[in-house]
Amino acid sequence: MSKRLRLRNRISNRTRQRLQLVAGAFTISALLAGVWFLYNFIGEVSSARAQKAIEEVTPGRKILDGFAGRSKITINPQTLTTGIDSACPMLVSVRHDDLRLVDAGGKVTDREGNDLVITAADGETLVPFSIERFDPSIGKLLAWIYPNGSVKSDDQCFYMYYGNEKAAAVKREEPKTAFAAIWNFNGNFNVQGITPVSGEYKGIKDDEGRFAGAKDFLAVEKGSAVFEPGASMLFDKDITVSAWIRTRGSENHQTIFCNESTTGGCRLYLDKNQKLAFEVIGSNGKLASNADATGGIVLEKDQWYQVAATYSAASKSITTFINGEADRSAVVGTTYAKGGWVVLGSDSDVKSGFFNGLLDELRVSSVSLTADQIKNSWSIESEPEKLIVMDGEEVFSASPSLASIDKFEAVVNGSHVAVNWTTSYESNLDYFTLERSSDGKLFNKVASKFGNGNSDHPKNYIIQD
Repeated sequence: MSKRLRLRNRISNRTRQRLQLVAGAFTISALLAGVWFLYNFIGEVSSARAQKAIEEVTPGRKILDGFAGRSKITINPQTLTTGIDSACPMLVSVRHDDLRLVDAGGKVTDREGNDLVITAADGETLVPFSIERFDPSIGKLLAWIYPNGSVKSDDQCFYMYYGNEKAAAVKREEPKTAFAAIWNFNGNFNVQGITPVSGEYKGIKDDEGRFAGAKDFLAVEKGSAVFEPGASMLFDKDITVSAWIRTRGSENHQTIFCNESTTGGCRLYLDKNQKLAFEVIGSNGKLASNADATGGIVLEKDQWYQVAATYSAASKSITTFINGEADRSAVVGTTYAKGGWVVLGSDSDVKSGFFNGLLDELRVSSVSLTADQIKNSWSIESEPEKLIVMDGEEVFSASPSLASIDKFEAVVNGSHVAVNWTTSYESNLDYFTLERSSDGKLFNKVASKFGNGNSDHPKNYIIQD
């Protein structure tokens, strides 16, 4: 008979109790560690979501960190017919010491002005703009602001930020506007919305123009510029073409803009009598124009004019404008259809209709602008120095600043601390300064964040330390 041997370890009650206490303590510690980990994880996720939400609502907030200062650009309402309008680029012409390079006593860090940023009246919503010309030695800036949907028509100011070396290293995005194409002619053939054909354009030279530059078109064969239309120009129904021109005169008609084909397109030109005319072609090849309309101003030689032309599909009408005023109109039966290759300075055959003079600020829109909008553009561009006043002082007021802070929290996020807070009310508030201390006595500055001035709506702020 085999025997089974059974080994038993006898444990005293006291030892058992001690082991139970150790196991209980370990379980509690593990639970506490789990709660701590979960708390920090939730905090990090919450902070990340809060930061993402803030950046989605105010995309300029993160970009505006690190700027040395800002100036207020106050708009002169007397220069605007319809208020701020996304269809009317705003030309800012200003000279100020703050816009000089740091080495020259100013606050700008980049010679090309790449550290300049413009926001809406709230001080944080980025507004697209492009620099026409910038001279950092004297602080002279000529720039186009393209108001977007976040800019209200009754806003009375913008803000210009400057003095950020990191911003200067970032390539500025091209403004996204309501225009299919914009030629600024400030020394090159760069155009928004259209890819130019490679190669040289004979018979054209740079010359000082209405603003920072222009193109001199000579009335000779091949004295024109030809562009592939691109997707942005392939639209139909409504169209507006506008430009600044200075003609030398000609015995023949002179084409400013043309994208005509056998099944669509338009042409803006001066007829043999130096009057402005506009024609459109329908998909059936039928042509319609206001060239036979009565009246019309004769354009004088060597004088700058802002010219514009519109076609409205709703009213089936063509209207030309000179210096913001309606010139000639005609009701037509043709509907504007998609055009072909874009030609500046001659007809689409590039063998006739050569323009003889200077051309600047040529724009094409897929919208038929109203008479008030065209007059608005004329008011802005005829005397750009009167459009705005730039307050060169940084927006730091001597009056008491008040703010009601509803929430303030700091959450550890890896090697950083995410500090975010919300205000429900701000009065004369220029900026917040965040400081840290290891002993509660000596504080060191972490960062500053511009406030919203005066506000009675919730505003969110966040700083990564």
